[in-house]
Amino acid sequence: SQLLLSLEYELTLAARFGRPLSCLLVLADEEAALPAMAEGLMGALRAVDPVFRFGERELVALLPDTDTEGMEVVERRVRERLGATPACVGGATAPVDAQEPMALLALARGRCEE
Repeated sequence: SQLLLSLEYELTLAARFGRPLSCLLVLADEEAALPAMAEGLMGALRAVDPVFRFGERELVALLPDTDTEGMEVVERRVRERLGATPACVGGATAPVDAQEPMALLALARGRCEE
């Protein structure tokens, strides 16, 4: 998928230049919430942060050059923008949490709080 290709590419760049890469996952309780969730997520990100649909009810944002502290700031902004939208948000940072694409995504999903 495009997400996995981009995540692998960004992880390679992050490792090469010694920079962090964070991954933020937003999971909708129901598919009908996706438009509101996408709007809330996009409004909280920088223009350089790509967003991908992952599965039926998940959106994933890649946050280049963003450490855990910066990711937590973005995560709070996303939660604020989502408001009452039925969704949860979780994140993980490379290389601190994981260095492989699927491991990073799995950690972000596992940290998704309802």
